[in-house]
Amino acid sequence: MPSSSTDVQHTMAWILVPAMAVLIPGLLTLVVRPGPRLTSAMQHLAAGLIMAAVAVELIPETLKDADSKWPAIAGYAAGLVMVFLIRRVSRRLDEDSPNGLLATVFIDVTLDGFLVGISLATIVGTGVAILVGSLSVEVAFLVMATIGALLTRRWKRRRVVLIVIVMSIATLVGGFLGFIAAGSLPPAMLSAATAFGVAALVYLVVEELLVEAHEEDAETTLGSLLFFVGFGVPIFV
Repeated sequence: MPSSSTDVQHTMAWILVPAMAVLIPGLLTLVVRPGPRLTSAMQHLAAGLIMAAVAVELIPETLKDADSKWPAIAGYAAGLVMVFLIRRVSRRLDEDSPNGLLATVFIDVTLDGFLVGISLATIVGTGVAILVGSLSVEVAFLVMATIGALLTRRWKRRRVVLIVIVMSIATLVGGFLGFIAAGSLPPAMLSAATAFGVAALVYLVVEELLVEAHEEDAETTLGSLLFFVGFGVPIFV
């Protein structure tokens, strides 16, 4: 694993990109608050970008080695168990609480940082810029949509600011863990970790983002179309 000061600075610079994509749009949403329709549209777009990342980046990475099938299945199953346990606990505490959404969003931003860290150690050339760019756009819209949903529920601004800061830190931590893991874990373990992320991200899209996007009659045809735009652009462009 690279260890020189130049490599460390290079790694930190790339990992800061998605972390800033969490922090700046999240805080900006506190000043320019999106309405229900805009929030719904951003949730659709973020959902499409996540599904594109799963289809284009995560699944091929998970199954690229012949010996990775069973570790990937185990990681995927563990991810499903975790997200459904989170949902069960959060709904027992408060059926109207967005804690389930927050938990899965925290997992998402941490995993996005993790993927960026892995890419810095395993991908060369323009592939790093493409991956970091697409994940940063995804987390920016995801955080904006999430903060908009919290403000709609009349959460206190100080509490929301703290959540945004912690999300940004989680992205940084995930990035450094991914960079370290890429140089120390065997391929089978990396496949399991990636499959774990696939389960969490698909759950985030299907059970949280799209459900939130369809609440309170905020959905519009244009907003729904943005899901397909978010899914198609990273694949075809």
